[in-house]
Amino acid sequence: MMELIKMGRRQLINKYINKIYYKIFNPVYNLKLKFGSNPKFIVIGNPKTGTSVISSLIAVYGGLTKTIDIPEMWYKQLELYKGNIELEKFISENPHRFAKKLVKEPNLTFLYSKIKDIFPKSKIVLITRHPVDNVRSVLDRVNISPSSLPIDTKEIDDMKIINPWKWFVNGKVLGDNPSNKVPYSMAYNWVYTVKLFLENKDSIYLIRYEDFIEDKTSSIQRYCEDLNIKKQNDISHLVDKQYQPKGENKNKEITELFSEEVIRNIENICSSEMEKLGYEFYSKK
Repeated sequence: MMELIKMGRRQLINKYINKIYYKIFNPVYNLKLKFGSNPKFIVIGNPKTGTSVISSLIAVYGGLTKTIDIPEMWYKQLELYKGNIELEKFISENPHRFAKKLVKEPNLTFLYSKIKDIFPKSKIVLITRHPVDNVRSVLDRVNISPSSLPIDTKEIDDMKIINPWKWFVNGKVLGDNPSNKVPYSMAYNWVYTVKLFLENKDSIYLIRYEDFIEDKTSSIQRYCEDLNIKKQNDISHLVDKQYQPKGENKNKEITELFSEEVIRNIENICSSEMEKLGYEFYSKK
């Protein structure tokens, strides 16, 4: 118990130290952004698609400074999406997050046009995952059993889930989600994300999580070659590191977790985009 208390104190002290540090040095980071120290790569995609591990490995491989997630954005994301908070103003208040060579933040997915306008020279990297697997991983993160689906999105509001995750699960990240049922709300999030790539192939580099896990080291090398990132460090000892909490259902069969109806409905919503990205259908196996 005492060890936990000490750990909590250290985290609180570090939080205040960081707050003071960035308050002092934010003007410096703003100057860096103003004079061209913009991110070379911005990594987006739905949460739980492998964005953390892939971004971290690319950064280490290429010796790139990195931002892995922007916590200051999490509780402001809906206001940013609505335009109630200007993205440029948000960046100027948190320049230390953007004055890195690689910036990874899934919530920037739903601000694609604005982020491209602000950082037109940045290469956008979008990571995707099979929609049913993506839904399964998100459900693991928020402790919702696949066997309980579908459920009304309004039920999510009463669950003990922090707001940023609630907004993704119930589909509020889209503003006007076509479905009021979970997990179909997340299926529409997936469609939106994939359409970004399909409509902007010239400016977005696509990575499929499934391709990455087939051979992690070789995949990172190939991505970096495509993105003109020269090798600076070996990553072979890092590829199996756990970058995010492992879901309890990760190694279970999808067809055992979800009902046939739920799988079929998710894949019906995503069918066109799945076919274009070469994803197989669980419902047709």
